[in-house]
Amino acid sequence: MTDDPREAPNEPTDITIHFEKGIPTKLVTPRGEHTDSVDLFSTLNKIGKIHGIGRIDIVENRLIGLKSRGCYDSPAMTILRLAHLDLEGLVLDGQVRALRDLFVTPTWSSLLYNGMYFS
Repeated sequence: MTDDPREAPNEPTDITIHFEKGIPTKLVTPRGEHTDSVDLFSTLNKIGKIHGIGRIDIVENRLIGLKSRGCYDSPAMTILRLAHLDLEGLVLDGQVRALRDLFVTPTWSSLLYNGMYFS
C-alpha cells in the first residue's frame, strides 16, 4: 500500500488531527477538512502512502510458540497511533503513562493479538 520511503517527497504534508475523548473526529489537510470516520481514515491512508509511512516487516512470536514473519502496511493507523501518543503526552500524568506502558499496553496488546479480546 505504501510507496517506497526512499522515494517519498522531501516536503512534508502538514495535517491536524482533532480528537474527542481519544477518538479522531476531524482531519484538516491542505485540501480540506474530513469529519466522516471512513473519509478521515482513507485520507490518512493516501497521505501515508505518498510519504512511505506505516510499512513494517517483523518476526513475531505466535501463541503456539512458533516464530512468524509479519509484513504489515497500515499508513493511517501508524499516523493515528503516533498522533494519539503525542496527545497522551499532553494530557496524561507521567505516572499514569508509566503504569500504562509497564502493564496495560503489553497485556492488552497480547490479549488482542491472540484473539482473546473478550477475556
